[in-house]
Order: sequence, then structure tokens, then C-alpha cells
Amino acid sequence: MNKTNQYKLLTFITRIGMFVYPVDQHNITSFILGYEYGKRQSSSFTEQIQQRLADQYRIFSSSDGWPGQIRRLAKKSNENWVTIFRWVSLEILADATNGGWDETMSGVLKARIFALIERIEPEDTRWLDKWWIEDWLALCPVKHPWFQKIWADKEWRIIKPINKKLLLADYSFSGIPKKLLQLKDLLNS
Repeated sequence: MNKTNQYKLLTFITRIGMFVYPVDQHNITSFILGYEYGKRQSSSFTEQIQQRLADQYRIFSSSDGWPGQIRRLAKKSNENWVTIFRWVSLEILADATNGGWDETMSGVLKARIFALIERIEPEDTRWLDKWWIEDWLALCPVKHPWFQKIWADKEWRIIKPINKKLLLADYSFSGIPKKLLQLKDLLNS
């Protein structure tokens, strides 16, 4: 996979809602298959998804293809399909066999994460909902070394606690905005 394709796929992964609506398994699958067909390439990205799910997660391809593999991993992980798609896709883009993660890719992902942080406001919690949490958790694979390396120390000391608080969130945000706002303020100081 060349860098141009990596950048385009990363833009899609970080801002899926700009490309498809509703954001769901069927529209994402259609977009990815259409993208590969339009590029007139072999389905290297979808093949890499299938291979990664088989090799790393022991979820093998069946008649339902890579979307079915993601569905089975999502069920096993108790996550939604879109989140698993994003995690696996980010892993593939960061893989050294695809040229690894670079500064441009870091810029794209960091810009999206900073945009999510900017939505944390003291009085206005309309953006802090289930979808915001899912976006955050899907785009912040904090356990992956490549993800940790893209952050300055100060940023990492904020990103990781936000992630931890959101993992414990019950999607009601009772008491969460104040804690998140404190972390946002630390990042901006």
C-alpha cells in the first residue's frame, strides 16, 4: 500500500461520517470496496484486514468475508463493528509492511483527537454523548506503541487519563465533563 492510499484511508477512518451516512457496517463496507474498485487495485486493504484478523485475533474468514470477521471479533470483544473496523484499520496503516506510521499520519489523527477534546465544554455537553465516546475510544488505541510515540510527553499525560475515564463512563456523563474539562485545561496550559 502506498502512502497516498494510507493517507486517504486514514482520512476516511478518522472522519467516517463525512463520507458515509449512516455510519454502519454496510456503508463502510460499500465505501471500502468502492474505493478499492475505483483504484483498480487488488483488494490489498481488505486482504490485509482479513489476514490481520486471522493472524492476530484468530478470527478466520468465512463466507461472510472480512465484514463478518469484524462482526465476530466485535461480538467477542463486546464492542461495536465500527470501533473494531477502525482499530484493525489503524493497526494495518501503522504496520511496518505498509511503510509504518509517519508525521503526516500523526498530524491527521492528532487533529481529529484534538477536535474531540475541543468539544469538552463546561456548560455545553451536547457533544459528549455515546458517539463522542465511541469516536474517542476507536481513535485512541492507547495500548499500541505506535500510538504512544505520536504524542509529546505532556499530551500523553492527558490522552491516557481521558481514555481511562471514558473506559469507565456509563454514557450518562454524570460528573464526567468536569473531570474531562480539567484534563483539557491541563493540555491547553
